[in-house]
Formats: sequence, structure tokens, C-alpha cells
Amino acid sequence: MIKPLKFPLLIKTNVTSIANDFSVYDSNNNEMCYVKQKLIPIMDDVLIFSNKETQQEIYRIELEGPTLSFSGLWAFYNVNGKLIGKLHHPDIKTNWTGYYEVLNDKDEVDFEIFEDNPFTKVWNSRFRKIPIVGFLSGYFFNPSYTLMDINENPLFRLKKEPSFLGNKFRLSQLHDVIQHKVELCVLAMFMLLLQENYDG
Repeated sequence: MIKPLKFPLLIKTNVTSIANDFSVYDSNNNEMCYVKQKLIPIMDDVLIFSNKETQQEIYRIELEGPTLSFSGLWAFYNVNGKLIGKLHHPDIKTNWTGYYEVLNDKDEVDFEIFEDNPFTKVWNSRFRKIPIVGFLSGYFFNPSYTLMDINENPLFRLKKEPSFLGNKFRLSQLHDVIQHKVELCVLAMFMLLLQENYDG
């Protein structure tokens, strides 16, 4: 299990890596885990290690269902192979809205994730194409996602921090959540970040 978490968490993508990966630090700047997806995201599992040394695997995320579509289903397993829950990107919503469902280990929807402003990535994509100033897009256009329970109470928010080189995200806890549900929510936000894969 991920060490006891002290929010907010700071997530730093690795600019020099050819893999889709990032490191996670707590509010005291202690490394909490290292998340790595290999070169072929639609085929490779996501591995989560206790640190960047990659000697101790603590979670594995496996893709289920069709690989070449706008939908997706990812299952979260702990180091003992126990299913924790799943992240679902349903067909019923268009891909650009950034909507996800978080399922428990019984395939019941416990939480939903909404992109706070879907137009942010639209403007980011357009701004990046402008010569010379396009590299500033990572500083001005910063998406955020909110995880809510089934009663629409906001529990967690993942927000990109302004940056010129590389990406930094802040994961904040907005309300108290049962500990074993915190684990599921954090894993869902990690997978969402890999799936959205912002260039900054």
C-alpha cells in the first residue's frame, strides 16, 4: 500500500524519460511512489513502485476491454493481486469532456471524475500551434479534475501547476474519505493523469 498520505500531493512528470511516468511527493516533499507506463500505453500495464529505484512494486494497473477506442477500463491490483477497483472511461460521453467513473471491487460506481473546464485543453492545443509563443501554453492553460462521490460532493481535485518545462500537478483532498477509499481515489487520479497525458 502507498505510505500514509499527507495531502496535497505533488506530481512531477519526468521530462527526460521516454516512458509515460511521474514521481509523487507528499506535502513534506517526501517521495511517496513512482508511476510508470511503458512505451506502448494501449498494451502495457502501469506499474507503481515505492520509489524511483523500481525495486519494490506496490500496485499494478491493467487495461481491460478494447484497446483501440475512446472508451477504456483499467483495473487496480495491489502487490498481492487483490482487486482494489477500476477506472472507467465510458462510451456514452464524448472523449474530450474528460469524464470518468471510479468503480469499487464489485464493479459498482462509487465516484465520478469531471474535467472542470473541458475547453482548457482545446485552447491549449490551439495556443501551442502559434509560432514562438506556443511554448507558453503550459503556463497559461492548466486543466483540473474533480473527483466526486455519488452525491456530487467534491472529494479530490487534480490540478496542473503553471510550468514552462515539464509538468507539475497538485492532488488535493477536499473532504475526509474512508482510508481504503482514499487508496482507490488516488489510483484513479494517477491513471487519469497517464490517460490524459498532458504535454504542458
